[in-house]
Amino acid sequence: MTGMVAVHFGIEGTSPGSRYLQNMLGSPELWSKIPDFDAYREYLRGIEVYGRDGEESFNHFQRAALLDPQFIPPLLWVESAYRNQGDWHKVEEIVQQLDQQRDSLSPYERGRLGYARAILDADVREARRCALVCLELHPAGDPLRYVVASFGLALNEPERVIAMLSEWEPTEHFDMGSPTGTWHFRDLAQAYHLLERYEEELAVAQRALGYYPNYLSMHRQEVRALAALGRTGQIQRVIDESLTVRPQDGAPDGVMLEAAEELALHGHQEAGREIADRAVDWLRNRPPQDQRPADLARALFVAGNWQEARAHYESLVNQNPDDIEYFGHLGATLARLGDTEAARRIAAELRAIDRPYLFGQPAYWQAAIAAILGDSEGAMSLIREWISQAFRIDYVRLQRDPNFESLRENPPFQEILRPKG
Repeated sequence: MTGMVAVHFGIEGTSPGSRYLQNMLGSPELWSKIPDFDAYREYLRGIEVYGRDGEESFNHFQRAALLDPQFIPPLLWVESAYRNQGDWHKVEEIVQQLDQQRDSLSPYERGRLGYARAILDADVREARRCALVCLELHPAGDPLRYVVASFGLALNEPERVIAMLSEWEPTEHFDMGSPTGTWHFRDLAQAYHLLERYEEELAVAQRALGYYPNYLSMHRQEVRALAALGRTGQIQRVIDESLTVRPQDGAPDGVMLEAAEELALHGHQEAGREIADRAVDWLRNRPPQDQRPADLARALFVAGNWQEARAHYESLVNQNPDDIEYFGHLGATLARLGDTEAARRIAAELRAIDRPYLFGQPAYWQAAIAAILGDSEGAMSLIREWISQAFRIDYVRLQRDPNFESLRENPPFQEILRPKG
C-alpha cells in the first residue's frame, strides 16, 4: 500500500528526496491498522513537507489523525511536534491517549510510545532503548537514527554516536535540500567536538556548508571547531560570510557568540570578547522590527557588559514572569555584578518553583549562580540534580558555559564532562 499511494502522488523513484520520503513512510507491517485512504493521503502530505514547513506538516498530521483516529503514525508525529514546541501538556495528553490503546498497538508503535513516555519522565537511557527497538524494526527510518544519536549525545557517549553515523552516508538517504539533512552533520560534529577531535569536526562542518551554505547552524559548527583550534583569522572570515547570506536558520549573532564563548574556553579571552562586542553592535543596529532583546541581553553578558545585561534581563523578567531562562540569566548577572544578596534571593525563588515539565531548569540556574558566587560544592550538587532531571543535556554547551568558568579545574566537574563512551 505504501508504494501504491507513493506512486499516486508521484514520489516513487530513486532520488535522495523520494528515497527519504519512502524511508520516512515505513511499511504497513509497522502499523496496527491500515488507514483510510484520505487519512493516509494527509499523512503522506505531512511527511512530504516535513522539515520544510513545520506548520503545514503539523496541520496535515492533525487532519490525518482526525480522519482516522485509529491510525497511530500521524498521532505520533503530532506528539513529536508538540514536544519540539515544548507543549508538554499536549504531549502528556497524547501519551495518555495512546497508553489506553497500548494492547492494540504494534511493536513499533509501542516503541515510539515508550520513548515519548521516557522523555516525559526524563529517562534518557530508557528513551534510547525504546528508540533502538524502533530502529531495529524499521532500519530505514532515518529520523530514528538521529533520535538515537541525540540520546547518545545527551548521555555524553560521543564515540557511539560517531560509530553509528560514520557508516551512514546522508546523501543516500536525505533530501539534501531539506533542513533534516543537517541533523547528520550537527550530531557528528558535536560528537567529534566532545572528543576534542577538532580537525575532524571542522571537516564535517565544512562538508555540511557545501550542502547548506545558508544554514547558520552549520556556520556555527565551523566557527566552534576553528575557535577550539585557535584559528581566529579564519573565524572572522566565517562571520563575514554569515553576514552576507540569506539565512535559512539562526542569525549572525549566534555564529559570533558561538565563536566568542569557544575562544574564551580555549584561552583566547580577548579575541572572544572582541567578537562578543561585534555581536552586541550587530544586534543594536537591527531595524526596529528585528530587535531581539533576549539575544542582545545574552550578547552583553558574554561581552562582560553585565550592568546593561542586567537592565535587559530585568525588563525581560517583568514581561515574562514565568520564564525560568530569563529569571536564571538575571540571577547569574546579579552574581557577576557582586550583588550576592539579590542573586541568592533569585536562587531561593528558583528553588521554590514547583510545576510539571521543568526538566531541571531551576537546578541548572541555581548551579550557575552558586558557581559564580564561588560555592563550587553547592554548584556541583545542583549540576548533578539538573542532569538527573533533564533529557536535553548539551555537554558542549555545559563545557563552555561562562557561568561555570570557576569549575573548569574542578575534578568532579571534569568527570561529568569526560566522555563516557
